[in-house]
Amino acid sequence: MAKTLNRNFRAHWVVAFLAMAFMSGCAHLQAPRDAASAIPEPALAKLREAQIPEDALGGVVLRQSDGRVLWQRQATRAMQPASTIKVLTSIVALETLKPSYRPKTTLVTRAEQRGDTLRGDLALVGGGADELSVDALESMLRTLRAQGVRVIEGDLIVDREFFQPPRPYEGVAPFDESPEFRYNVIPDALMLGSNLNQLAIASDEKEVRVVFGPLMDGVQFVSEMALVEKSCALWEDDWKIPRVDKLVSGEIRVALLGTFPKNCSIATEINIIDRTDYVERVTRALWKSLGGQWSGRAREGIAPTRSANAGDPPVRTVSNVDSRTLAEFNRDINKRSDNAMTRIAYLTMGALASDATTKLEKSAPTAARADAVVRAWLRENGIDDAGLVIENGSGLSRKEMIAPMTLAQTLRAAQKSKWASEFMMSLPIVGIDGAMRNRLRDTPANEIGRMKTGGLRNVTSVAGYLPDASGEPQVVVLFLNHDNARGAKGRAVLDELMKGFVGQGR
Repeated sequence: MAKTLNRNFRAHWVVAFLAMAFMSGCAHLQAPRDAASAIPEPALAKLREAQIPEDALGGVVLRQSDGRVLWQRQATRAMQPASTIKVLTSIVALETLKPSYRPKTTLVTRAEQRGDTLRGDLALVGGGADELSVDALESMLRTLRAQGVRVIEGDLIVDREFFQPPRPYEGVAPFDESPEFRYNVIPDALMLGSNLNQLAIASDEKEVRVVFGPLMDGVQFVSEMALVEKSCALWEDDWKIPRVDKLVSGEIRVALLGTFPKNCSIATEINIIDRTDYVERVTRALWKSLGGQWSGRAREGIAPTRSANAGDPPVRTVSNVDSRTLAEFNRDINKRSDNAMTRIAYLTMGALASDATTKLEKSAPTAARADAVVRAWLRENGIDDAGLVIENGSGLSRKEMIAPMTLAQTLRAAQKSKWASEFMMSLPIVGIDGAMRNRLRDTPANEIGRMKTGGLRNVTSVAGYLPDASGEPQVVVLFLNHDNARGAKGRAVLDELMKGFVGQGR
């Protein structure tokens, strides 16, 4: 009986989604007075247990077919969304850039080649790729090698000018106490290896050993961590930000600090080496492995676009690499909640937008142009942006704010988009993957609902689509903003609410 009921839910859900015969209209920030607003007792009990006040909860449930408000509480109050705001960045990127958009990284030069020697500079031009892998860079260098070049006499110009400012992370205060970890990487337009070093750290009773990647010329990682008796699962508790030393010899020495459990083995990634140094050391190691020689260095700059003088050799493309399509890395934005990829998608919208759309010059900060693109999309879809504050589009922010109603109307518009299929495929499936893989498994939403989750130290949130008791799709957005909202207790409150919405028939 349960399986039959679940199939019925699924059938209603799919038919309703594919039909897309939805009523349209201007969606201003207003909630009908007759919409239910009471917090169901099971959720109230969880709020009391977590010592979270009722006014910390904001949310709204809309019927997808006609936009009717089924439940709302502080729906028009701007609140911190955490990573649920990624759904806004995601759908606007799909609609403005298109799913087939594919960033490109290019290697160019105007240097003259004499025999096996390139007598001048190369330029590596970033185009906002979600990541330029080390393998992709090696492929570009192999192409140069295949053109007969063995010796490079000039520098490698690292061009990050696709985004403004080129180094958006400079002068930015750390988001938290762990700026070196992957989730805190602030991207630029040329993210070789995401600027991450992979670390394999292992210990026995006497010492800690460190192996790192990728291969880098003149770089070493060493352990200065003290061994302690504690669970391997707690290895991060006394981790300290590594120290980076540039030695007189020119080598870079990274020292791991803090403590580490005895008889423990872990793998992690850190962003600790200066980005230009990272590009130089990886490139030098790759070029050496290909039998090449390079006497120059990597430096920030602008790639040549035309010859300065009539007698100069023309600028030519040595090689280029296409990134994944937006449709592909969009799944990482929502399913994996990848902050760096979300920021790249957000900035790319600003970089490629017309001045007419943004009302800003090309030289304006790319983030400001991206903000204008998002607000223009909201206006085009009749969605009020009152209270909206976007810092980077990923939710990894203490500043970003959005009203539950605004995000709910965004989700409703997304399901009516021509790119709805691509958008829906990017969302975590209830009971299957992402941060929803272990949630709502014992409800009719299991394997049907698609929900994006979010969490900061004072935020727990969800946003997406759940079926009601008759299988009709509902848009559900829930925010908890309170110091006690983080973690399991906050999730328990939202889970109780979602269970109620799945069971309601209106």
